[in-house]
Amino acid sequence: MYRYRHMGPDAPGRGVTPSGFRGAAQRRWHTGLGAGLLLLFWAPAGSSQQHQVVSSRIEVSDEEASLFLEFANGETLTIGFADGIARLNGESLGQYTPGGASDRAWRGLLGSMESLLGEPLARGLDEWSPDPELPEADLNLLRRVEEALDAAFAAPVQVPRSQDPPPVAGEGEGVAQAIAILGRGADFLQAWATAVEDMDPGEVVVRIGEDYTIPADASVDGSVVHVDGLLQVRGHVRGNVVVMNGALALAAGSRIDGDMRTLDSEVADAGVVLGGERVDLRRRLQQREERLHNRLRDEALAQVQVQRRSRPSQGRVSTYFYRVQDAAQGVLGTVVAFVVLGALTLLLSVLGGHRVRSVVGELSSNPMGSTLVGFAGGYAVLPIFLLGVAALTVTVIGIPALLIWVPLFPVVVCLAFFAGFVGAAENVGRWVLGLGVGWLDRFDADQPFTARLAGLATLLLPFAAGSIFIAVPVIDWVSGILFVAGALACLVSAVAGFGAVLITRGGSAGARWSGSFANDDDLGAEEWSSGEKAP
Repeated sequence: MYRYRHMGPDAPGRGVTPSGFRGAAQRRWHTGLGAGLLLLFWAPAGSSQQHQVVSSRIEVSDEEASLFLEFANGETLTIGFADGIARLNGESLGQYTPGGASDRAWRGLLGSMESLLGEPLARGLDEWSPDPELPEADLNLLRRVEEALDAAFAAPVQVPRSQDPPPVAGEGEGVAQAIAILGRGADFLQAWATAVEDMDPGEVVVRIGEDYTIPADASVDGSVVHVDGLLQVRGHVRGNVVVMNGALALAAGSRIDGDMRTLDSEVADAGVVLGGERVDLRRRLQQREERLHNRLRDEALAQVQVQRRSRPSQGRVSTYFYRVQDAAQGVLGTVVAFVVLGALTLLLSVLGGHRVRSVVGELSSNPMGSTLVGFAGGYAVLPIFLLGVAALTVTVIGIPALLIWVPLFPVVVCLAFFAGFVGAAENVGRWVLGLGVGWLDRFDADQPFTARLAGLATLLLPFAAGSIFIAVPVIDWVSGILFVAGALACLVSAVAGFGAVLITRGGSAGARWSGSFANDDDLGAEEWSSGEKAP
């Protein structure tokens, strides 16, 4: 039999340490949800499944309409309409008019139940209710019949503890109920798990989407969980009463030994005797969430304090160490970028050095025009690409070419930008090497590859300097200025170089510039003045 147990906040097993509070809350929620879903498959779906009918007989004639039931526990039930009087187990329920509304309704019920046996018959009788549109006298008589049927099916069958519970008929209904519960969202599931976490699945009546009445002379040896409907308690519930998204009506003199737990439900209390607590599930969830939040916050603050106490003397030294570490990482990243760009520049110089020198010549003689053309070309890259895709798509012949255009066009554009950037770097390098700085005299400014490396180093120098300034506490803001200046210099160089590439048609117009262009390998090219054009 069900025994109600209440676990307060100080009960054993409830307390957890702050570090384990979140895990304990999740385990309790999962355990409660699992138990709640188990109720839908194991617990009886209603009182009609709790009292087994082992024998039934229906007699209908012109003079009489009677129902005889025998239950597994030996009890019997007899309801008969005869000679203008309705009787329950021989006692009068009231008078009726033969052939009247109540007589026809009772005969119609017996006619619909005539072919049913066992549990289907019990379910049908338990779920029957009279038509509320009947005349008042007939409706009152039939409601007394309904209360008698409800009372007959209210007492559950006692299952010996040494045996497993009998299988519940209608497992498909349990699956449908589980799906209905799972589809209601996280808030409802948390409330469901909280409401049923301490209940025994074998001792709970679960009803979803219907009205249910516990008659005044009935006793339920367990808990009642009611969802989406009106639950009227007039008798005695020896466990908990849970109402979610519905309504609860408590008659005067009714009794609940356990808790009354509600979620978003109206409660009309005419004088129930409550042995447990009145629990608002939504408020309880909010309180648990607040406690969890507070404990997690306290735990985080405690961990921060422990970390601070573990290194009391590091302070400024550790902060400066991190600054130096960031500065070193920035300088190292700049060096790696210089090495990678230098390797790509070497490859470009070997494969197309004369074309790069044509770009260099255009930049040195027409820097403003190259820059304007580069900006215009940069804005036109995406429209040209899309127009090319559209033009090739509408033609059958162009579809194979589309497979080449889509991947090759971005590669060509990137190569053009890089070639222009290298050309701009060579001009920058020639300018730097021509400043007459003493230690730079060892480098030959007339060697194209040397000038290109010098230009790359110059363009990347702001990033290295900015990284170094990160380690200086007072003027570390200078690093931001240097990073922005370096980024703008690289952007302008790439755009101007891209414009020179477009003007020289990819460096193919280089023959009109002075210098030696016969040799494609310009690593050992002759001295060349970038500012002179051939006539």
